[in-house]
Amino acid sequence: MQLVECYFDESESVDPSVLCVAGYLYEEVACAALDAAWKVVLDDHHIAYFRMVECAHKNREFNGRSADECDIVARKMIALIKKYAVQGYAVSFNLNLANFLPSAKDIGLSIVSPYSLCCYFCLNAVNRWAKDNGYQGKFAYFFESGHASHAESNRIMNAIFSNAWSRDFYRYSAHAFVDKKEVRPVQSSDILAWQWRKNLKDRLSGVMKPRKDLLSLLEIPHNVMHFNESTLREFLGIVAARAKAETS
Repeated sequence: MQLVECYFDESESVDPSVLCVAGYLYEEVACAALDAAWKVVLDDHHIAYFRMVECAHKNREFNGRSADECDIVARKMIALIKKYAVQGYAVSFNLNLANFLPSAKDIGLSIVSPYSLCCYFCLNAVNRWAKDNGYQGKFAYFFESGHASHAESNRIMNAIFSNAWSRDFYRYSAHAFVDKKEVRPVQSSDILAWQWRKNLKDRLSGVMKPRKDLLSLLEIPHNVMHFNESTLREFLGIVAARAKAETS
């Protein structure tokens, strides 16, 4: 199999306080096809880029558009994701638990941010896909730039991928933080990040019925996880056990 490209974006809400980092895997040729088809939809509707929150609330690029047109554009983009993506990923975090996160003292971080943790678990989920599917090629990782913790996350990745063993383990080719207005495949990740964060927010608010557009996205394989208090304590236990083993 050829090089696989991984694109990620994030979505965040205040009440309840939730962060989601999500994205898709594309084979290199399929990603080029997605990019071309995505641009056709944008051009057909005279839109510079697609952002799910703007489509949902009919503002900025969707200002003045009818609800029907917004729905049509979203459906077209979701159909392209389902046509070209290999698998989707979403990692979410209850931001009220941020103070429980561990440090990364070896690279000067007193506490790791929820965003960096979610990005790290996306990398691990991609690696699990490679193992499960016998993929022996490499990955290129692209993240939307601009999050308050993206420099920290880049610092962590540089530390991880500076090690030859880690580069081989993660099948690393490259990583970058990019502008999703210019790198269109990140716009597909924006859809999943918004949809999964919105679904989580709804469920925490007692609304259990998922949106139909999310259900449509989930017709292709997705790997998802959420850091609530239980899963975070489990993760911290693993971190503590590894630290103890390394010092004994």
